[in-house]
Amino acid sequence: MTSLGINGRFRRGPQTGVQRVASELIERLSVRTIEHVPTRHATGMRGHLWEQTMLPLLSHGKPLWSPCNTGPLAVREQVVTFHDAVVFDHPEWFSRAFVQTYRLLWPRLARRVRRVVTVSQYSRRRLAEALDIAPGAIDVVPNGVSSRFGVSTAEQISRVATRYGVQPQRYFVTLSTIEPRKNLPLVLRAWQSARARLPEDVQLLLLGSGGATHIFSGSGEEEISGKSVLRAGFVPDGDLPALLGGACALLYPSRYEGFGLPILEAMACGTPSVTTALTSLPEVGGSAAIYVDADDPADLARQMISLWSEPSLRQELSEASLERARLFSWNAAAQEMDDILRRYLDL
Repeated sequence: MTSLGINGRFRRGPQTGVQRVASELIERLSVRTIEHVPTRHATGMRGHLWEQTMLPLLSHGKPLWSPCNTGPLAVREQVVTFHDAVVFDHPEWFSRAFVQTYRLLWPRLARRVRRVVTVSQYSRRRLAEALDIAPGAIDVVPNGVSSRFGVSTAEQISRVATRYGVQPQRYFVTLSTIEPRKNLPLVLRAWQSARARLPEDVQLLLLGSGGATHIFSGSGEEEISGKSVLRAGFVPDGDLPALLGGACALLYPSRYEGFGLPILEAMACGTPSVTTALTSLPEVGGSAAIYVDADDPADLARQMISLWSEPSLRQELSEASLERARLFSWNAAAQEMDDILRRYLDL
């Protein structure tokens, strides 16, 4: 059997959403793989240089899968996964060098490789337009959800909630990333509006290490402080399912997603999700999510108050979320990826 080379450049950078997707799929592939990983940190131009010069030599002309948005132009026997088209749709969110590099690389790479893969129908449409290739040249493999995300016991939720200073079912969670697309300022403005109509002990918990102090002030916004907003900082994988499971809802009013993995993970824990109907998010949330206007904090505030004041609504959405999450699995995603790799790389 011909072995499949894996572009392992992603192993030498931060392990965020795209990198997690690659890891989940790679460990489930049935084809024999050889992973090529740089010996040093490989982000930025250093990473591109390794990828374009060293990786083709390491692959020895064998088939290659590049799972994290970039790949070597010199390798034609290659499948590449692009997770979204955001660098084309919102270049203002990135540095000029980043935009120039990806806008130069991606169209050339898409025309040279055997197949392009992405994670949603929305991304497929946008990539086809941005890269000037036929939609039929792109396969869609939706993400899955890890088995560690599931319904936690009351004891598990209570133990983890206590560790983070919140009470089960008396807090909302959101992500503390400062990326413009994640729309954290909208959540903070909505919280300011909603908290006067919520009990004093109901809190907003920011997950992740991106919640720096400067997010909470500036741009004319009143600083949010005190006991109503907590910053969890980095949350270990083992804590996240119970922390999501104990929340009233996940607030995720993103402006742009190639897929929207946090919504799926929350749904698998039985937690209602409040998001937007933009980009790929309805493909993930379906009828199990609540959708709000990405520019209207009053809309989000109303939904928070409704979720708090109507336990029956929370229960209904929780049940719908669990049912929706069952439609997505990493095993199914890996099987689809396996089929694509075998078909286009003659494995």
